[in-house]
Amino acid sequence: MVPLPNRSQSETIGIVLLTAVIVVVTTTAGFFILTDVNEQTDGESRADLKITTNNSSLVIEHQGGDEFNASAISVIVRTGDTEQQFVLADDFTTADGDPDRFSPGQRWEQATGDSYRGDIEVLIVDTQQGQVLEQTTVVIAT
Repeated sequence: MVPLPNRSQSETIGIVLLTAVIVVVTTTAGFFILTDVNEQTDGESRADLKITTNNSSLVIEHQGGDEFNASAISVIVRTGDTEQQFVLADDFTTADGDPDRFSPGQRWEQATGDSYRGDIEVLIVDTQQGQVLEQTTVVIAT
């Protein structure tokens, strides 16, 4: 039998090598997980919208997210047994920003007068993607 030399590595080298293996494995796994998450959410519209009312107007505020073509945004208002559908660019007005775009920071209003009373359900739909951006129920005092 051939005698083996008495050599060994220091503990520091072992720790460095083990740390390097953990970093490589974690980075590779993280890359694939994040890539999969991005593939699942591509193509979806995202917007943070706030829908409020006062006694004479329905107000839609775009508080962040994607920018849209205003004529591609549909506003559906349900009151009791009735449902009305509006196009944002045609039936609402904005005083801030481009009236052809639905952009973060914009506020759109529709004068309602006395046409809505009680609980109304409002849906904001991106007609290009066929996706509901916001759905809420607001109360207009009677």
